[in-house]
Parts: sequence; structure tokens; C-alpha cells
Amino acid sequence: MRVCYLGTYDTEQSRNAIVIQGLRANGVEVVECHVPLWRNTEEKIRALRGGWRSPRFLWRIARSYLQLLRRYTRVGDYDAMVVGYAGHFDLFLARLLSLLSGKPLIFDILVSLTETAVEDRGLVQRGSPMARLLRLVDRWSCRLADRVLLDTEAHCRYFQQEFGLSPAKLHPVPVGADGVYKRRPCPQHGGNPFRILYFGQYIPLHGVEHIVRAAGLLGDRRDIRFELVGKGQTYEGARALARKLGLRNMAFYPTWLPAEELIHRFILPTDV
Repeated sequence: MRVCYLGTYDTEQSRNAIVIQGLRANGVEVVECHVPLWRNTEEKIRALRGGWRSPRFLWRIARSYLQLLRRYTRVGDYDAMVVGYAGHFDLFLARLLSLLSGKPLIFDILVSLTETAVEDRGLVQRGSPMARLLRLVDRWSCRLADRVLLDTEAHCRYFQQEFGLSPAKLHPVPVGADGVYKRRPCPQHGGNPFRILYFGQYIPLHGVEHIVRAAGLLGDRRDIRFELVGKGQTYEGARALARKLGLRNMAFYPTWLPAEELIHRFILPTDV
């Protein structure tokens, strides 16, 4: 079987790497037809807050899709097309290409733009024109796809109820973990201090402020240390709260590390 994995998807997102690894591990030939569009999460946030109106940004979108079309002409025959996460806007071009090829179209949507930008992160005001646009993109990107992949049964039910989708179209594919996070022998800990680790992109859903407040409740315990790796939307707020609470048992590392470095420097030596 040959799959065309198409879109402007984020190659740094583990979801795409895991799905591609899983397909290849099961004997599927995956041909990536990819053109980068977004440089980082901060750029997506700026676009949602009005940056999409910039002529330079609009030109970059047009150029990216023209490049994607040129690369698609070199893909050759395939059995199915998969649009990678987060390809909500890619789906409209992908539907046209899949119709012309007569091949099924699978969309790994994973999350809703509305739920993420409006309900969770609060980047877009409820009821605003942008919120209505995101909802339309959520609904129609799913309706145009032949199959839609999510992460859990509960998430499938949410999409069914929220966007009026048939349950037969929705399929849960658990998130899993990149192959680099394989089982490894862990060093014996039991040292001082007891280390607690968070690493992530500081999205509101992660509730990093609760980790900071928990560290505050344990502020008199010098044998416990919290380490927070990464940066994102709630990072500055978490730092400000830690300063307000006068925490000495918490360290911030505002960077995104390669997986192997993250594993050896933080994950293996940590206790929780």
C-alpha cells in the first residue's frame, strides 16, 4: 500500500511522526508531500490575533500552496491520501486532489480549531467573525474528508455532537509516543532533592499554574524540586506566579530540546 501524506503539517509535532512511523512499521510506503507554512506556535497565535491580514503572510500562504501543488505532481500513484495534523486549511486543496485522483481522503484532525483557539486558549473571542470562521473550517474540513482521525472515543463523540458528523466517519487513533521514547533502564534515584518534571508547550489545558501553586504548598520542603521545561502561551504567567509566591524550589528552562537531550538531561534523572 502507498500513502500520500500531504500538507503544511508541523514536522516537529509528535503526532505526525508517530502516525508516519506506525504506517511504515506496518509495511505501508509513505510518501511525504510537505511544504512548511508555520514557523512556530507564536506565529499561529499572531495570525489568529489579526496577523493573517498582513500582505506578506498572505503571499507566504499562496506561495506555500503553489509549492505543495508542484510537489504533488511528483508523488506518482498512491492508494490513499492522509492530511497531517494540523491541516485544517490544507483539507480544501487535498479534497480537490483526491477527487481528481479518485483516491480516499483521510484527515488526522486530532483537535478542533474552535475548541483550541476559542474555548481552551481564549485567543479568539466567542461569537466573533473569526470564531465563526474557525467553526466553519472545523465542520467543512471534516465533512470533506472520507475518514477523520481523533485521539479518543470521547473526542469522537464531541465532534459528532458539535459538528453533526456521522459516527461512521470518525475513528480514534491513540496519540502514542515517538519511537525515541522507548523503554530504557532508569537510574536509581533516591537522592536529594526529589525531582518533579513538567515538559510541554504551556497550553492552558496543561494547567501549569496548578503545578506552580502545588510547588508553593511545598515551599518549605527543600528536598523537593520542580523543573519546568519548554515555553508557550502560559509561560510568562507561570513565571510571574512563581515570583509572586517567592518559590525557591522551582526552576524554569524556557527552551525546546531535542528528544534525546530531553530524555538524558531531564526525564531519566527525574522521579516524577
